[in-house]
Amino acid sequence: MPKYKNEKNAINSSDLYQELFENRGIKFARQRRTFVFTGLDFDTIQVSEYVWRQGDSLYKLSNLFYGTLDFWWVIAFVNKKPTDAHYNYGDTIFIPKDPMLIVEAIGR
Repeated sequence: MPKYKNEKNAINSSDLYQELFENRGIKFARQRRTFVFTGLDFDTIQVSEYVWRQGDSLYKLSNLFYGTLDFWWVIAFVNKKPTDAHYNYGDTIFIPKDPMLIVEAIGR
């Protein structure tokens, strides 16, 4: 899972999970807060357009366009949609031509 600048963690000690915590012998769970993607100015990066279709995932698109699974989050970041569930069939999405520009921009 990627790490971002100013990433925040949370302590979950909700009563809703009390039985689960007791079963595992813990009092709380430490978890990452959802990172909010804010996007970039498209004037600074070159992108290709792609239409989301059945069977697509951010990992698959990263592998298709970059030859590695590592940059799935770059596609999510540019499109301001952090997970596969945020995309619908037929959505036009932007694929940055150089993912390292985004990596360097957010200081990951």
